[in-house]
Parts: sequence; C-alpha cells; structure tokens
Amino acid sequence: MKYFTPLFVFIAGWILLIFSDTLATIGLVNGLLQLLMFTFVVCIPTWRTGRMS
Repeated sequence: MKYFTPLFVFIAGWILLIFSDTLATIGLVNGLLQLLMFTFVVCIPTWRTGRMS
C-alpha cells in the first residue's frame, strides 16, 4: 500500500480535471496519451527483454 500512496494525489488531480467543464476533454486526452506512451516506451520493452534497466 505504501507504493500506491503517492499516486493518490495524481489520481485526485486527474479526476478533478475530468469533472471540470472546461478541462475535461484535454485532461482525458492527456491522460490516455500518457498511458499509451508509457505502455510503448516502458512496458513493452521491459516485457520483451525482461529487464527494467
């Protein structure tokens, strides 16, 4: 649980953006693009090589 505690602030800020009238679209697009980039830049190479370094 101690590893997820720093994420609560990030998640709360992202939820606040999603529920805002003016920033909902850009917040959603930004979050999804970051998730997509993280998957292709970090996760896939890690799975293929078995190394995180």
